[in-house]
Amino acid sequence: MSVALASGTSPDKGRLYLAYGSCDALIIETSRKLSECAIENGAVVTAVEAAQITESSLTSMLQQGSLFDPVNLYLIRRCEAAKNIVKSIACIKQARRSPNSLCFIYFGENPPVPLKSLFVEQNAALIPCYQPWPNEITQVIGYFAQSLKLKLTNDGTQALISANGDDLALNLNELRRLKCIFGDRSRALSANDLAPHLNGMRSDEAAQLERLLLQEQWAKAHALSSQLLNRGERALPILAILTSHIRTTLKLHAAISKGNKTPAGLAQTAQVPPFVIKNYLPLVQRVKNPSSYRAALAECHHADVLLKSRRCHEDLVLASIIDALAMT
Repeated sequence: MSVALASGTSPDKGRLYLAYGSCDALIIETSRKLSECAIENGAVVTAVEAAQITESSLTSMLQQGSLFDPVNLYLIRRCEAAKNIVKSIACIKQARRSPNSLCFIYFGENPPVPLKSLFVEQNAALIPCYQPWPNEITQVIGYFAQSLKLKLTNDGTQALISANGDDLALNLNELRRLKCIFGDRSRALSANDLAPHLNGMRSDEAAQLERLLLQEQWAKAHALSSQLLNRGERALPILAILTSHIRTTLKLHAAISKGNKTPAGLAQTAQVPPFVIKNYLPLVQRVKNPSSYRAALAECHHADVLLKSRRCHEDLVLASIIDALAMT
C-alpha cells in the first residue's frame, strides 16, 4: 500500500510502470497522481485501451518525432481484458532509451506470471494496489485528504469512516465533495465540522434494509429504520428504499402473471437490471396476492406528502408502510 501511495511523486522519463491489485480506488488514484505529476513536468498524458494496442502502436508510443516534441505519458488501461498483451509488450525492450513513459493498468489480484516477468526484465516500476488492512484505512484516507489539500483531525477522519465505511472510492468522493464545501480552509476539520455534511446513508446499511425486506423480516426492517432515524438519518432516503422495493416487486409480479418466466424476459418486461431478478425472484414467487404491496405503495405516496409538507412522527410514518407489507 505504501508503494501505491508514494507513486507519482517523482515521475521519470522513459519509464515503464505497472499498477495492479485488488483495490480499484488505489489503482485509479495512482494513475491520476502519475498523470498529474507528468503534466506538471510538461508531459502530455494520453489514455489508451489495452485491447486496442499492437506491437506497432506500442513502438510508435516510444518514439519521439523530434527534440521539440513534448514528452508523453501513456496510460494503457484494462490490461486484464487484452488477450495479446504479453506478445505486444515483448517488443518494447528499447523503452529505457525512449523519453516517453508507459503506465500499464491491471485491475486484478495479480497479473499473470509471464506479464509480470516481462516488466521485471524491463526494470519497470511495479506499483501493487491491494485493499488496505483495517488498521491502514485511516492512513489511506489521510493521504487522500492531503492530496486534495484538505486537513482532517483524528476524530474527523473517524467520523468520515463511520459515515461511509471502509469503501475507499466512496470516501474519496466524499473528500472531494467536502473540498468543494470547505475550500482552502487552513484549520483541520473536526468531527463537529463534518457532521452537518455527512448525513447520507451508508450503502451497506441501505443494502441491509433491502435485504431484510426481501427476506420478509418485517420486525428487523422496522428496527433498522428506527435505528437509522435515531442516528440522524433523514426519513426520505429510507422512504425511497421502501418505495423502490415495493415497485420492483409489483413490476415483477405483474410480469410473471403475464407469462414471463425467463430472467431476461422478466428484466425486459419489468424494466429492471438482470441482477435484480435473481435477488427478487424468490420473494415474488412467494407473493400470492399483491394487494398488500399495492396498499403499501399507497402508504408510500401518503408518506411522501406528509414528510414534505408538515412535521410528523417519521418513525410511525415509515412503520405504517412496513406494517402494510407485513399483511402479505
